[in-house]
Amino acid sequence: MASNVSLTRPAHIPPEQWERALDDLETYRRELPRLLKDGHANRYALIKSGQVVSVWDTEGDALQAANERFGAEPVATYKINPLDVARFSHVRAIGKEQQCPS
Repeated sequence: MASNVSLTRPAHIPPEQWERALDDLETYRRELPRLLKDGHANRYALIKSGQVVSVWDTEGDALQAANERFGAEPVATYKINPLDVARFSHVRAIGKEQQCPS
């Protein structure tokens, strides 16, 4: 993930699943400004393999689309929340504070 905040993988989560989740979160963080600019606030983004595949009005619609298109393959669904812009900025600021000075 682009922020420098260290996240620890829970023991019950396989490493490949953890990495995929971090990649999906990073994709959401990266695409969030564009999604908001395009008027998608409070809709649901379907994310797979580093890209926003589609955007839906409800979580149920997003999950149905994921199932129809990808079956049992892993995908991520994020509610496009305008407050996440500030949240990600805060997390980034914490990460900078945690870095050791060079």
